[in-house]
Amino acid sequence: MQFQFIKNQVEVKAHGDIYPYDISNNDFIKAIALAKEKKSILFIDVHCFGGSVIEGNLIYNTLINAGVKKHLDITGIAASMATVMMMAADKVRMNDDSFIMLHRPTCAVEGDAEELQETAKVLTSMSGTMGKRYSEKSGKTIDEVNALWLNGKDNWMDATEALEAGLIDEIIVTGRQPISKVEVLANTKGIFEKFTARLNVPAPNLKKTDMKKDLIASLKLEGVNEASTEQEIIEAIKKQRTTQDATILDLQKKAEDDKEKAIDDLLEEAATAEQITAEQKVTYKEVGKALGIDKMKAMLPAGKKLVAPNARLDLMIKSTTTGNTAVASVATANGAFDISAKSWDELAAQSGALESIEENKPEVFAALYKAKWGTEIK
Repeated sequence: MQFQFIKNQVEVKAHGDIYPYDISNNDFIKAIALAKEKKSILFIDVHCFGGSVIEGNLIYNTLINAGVKKHLDITGIAASMATVMMMAADKVRMNDDSFIMLHRPTCAVEGDAEELQETAKVLTSMSGTMGKRYSEKSGKTIDEVNALWLNGKDNWMDATEALEAGLIDEIIVTGRQPISKVEVLANTKGIFEKFTARLNVPAPNLKKTDMKKDLIASLKLEGVNEASTEQEIIEAIKKQRTTQDATILDLQKKAEDDKEKAIDDLLEEAATAEQITAEQKVTYKEVGKALGIDKMKAMLPAGKKLVAPNARLDLMIKSTTTGNTAVASVATANGAFDISAKSWDELAAQSGALESIEENKPEVFAALYKAKWGTEIK
C-alpha cells in the first residue's frame, strides 16, 4: 500500500487486497502517524476486492480511533472487507462508475465437525459486528441489514444504489461511460482488472531475485524460493495468512472457553456455599459473559448463606396477632409466615402490601427480599 503527503493531505492508495503484505494495518498506522505530524486529513483512495477478515477488522479499529479526519473515495471496486474499512471514514464518496459489494464474512478452514461448528460461531459473531457497522452508517436496523446485505449472497450496488442505501455520502461525477452491473456480475474478476488498468495501478515488482529472497525471508514463507514466480510467492503469502487466520480463530475460541470455565467454576463455588441458587446461576453466568468475570464476582452476594426459598424463619408471625391483612394472606395453615420468593410475588400483587410489611415488620421484609433476589437489601 502506498501513501504520501501531497496537497496538504496524506493520500493513501488502498489498491489491491487486504492482507499484511498489501493493504495492511501496519501501513495505515504509519499513514495516520504522518497525518498527525502534518496536522492534515487522511485521504484514502480505495480499489479493493476485500481480503482477510482479521486484517480488515484491525484496519477498521485503527481508522475509527485514528484521531484525524478521514475522507475516503471509492475509485474502482470496494468489495467485502473493503466496505467495512470504509465505514470508519468521516466522509465517503464514490465514482459514478464504481461498485461496492457486501456479503457475510468467510474463511478457509479444515477440521472435524466440532471445529467447523466453532469456526461458524466465530464467523457469525464477526457477521454481527459487520452488521452493526453497516447499520450505524446507513441508519437501517440490524434486521434490515441482515436481510439486505448479509443474506448469504454477494450484494452488488452501483453508486446511486449505495447513496440511496445510506452507505456513501456523495457521488463523484466522472463523465466516463459507466460499466453495467450485468457486466460486473458476469465477469467480476475481469471487471476488477479493467478498473485496475484504468487506474494505472502498478503491479508488484518482484522480478529482482534479491527482492524475492528478502521477501521470502522476512515473511518466513514455505514452499517457495528466489526462483519461484511472482504468482507462486503471492499464493504462498495467501496460504500463510489463511493459516494465521485459522490460528487466531482457535485462540479466540480457547479464550472464550477459558472465560466460560472460570465463570462456571466461580458460580459452582458460590452455589455450593449456598450464596446463590441453581436458578440464579443462569442469570449470573449471562452477566459474566457480557460484562466479565470481575464485575460478575462483585455482584455476587456476600459470604453468608441465603435464606432458602420456602424456609420458615423462627419469626413464627401469627396472622391472628399481627393485625396485618397482608401478612395474613401468606400465612401457612399453622399460622407461620412463609418466607419465599412466591410470598414476595403474592404480596407484590396486593397494593401497598409490601410497603406495609416494610414499615411494620422490617425484619420480615428483609427476609422476603433476600428470598426473592438472593441478596441483602443495600
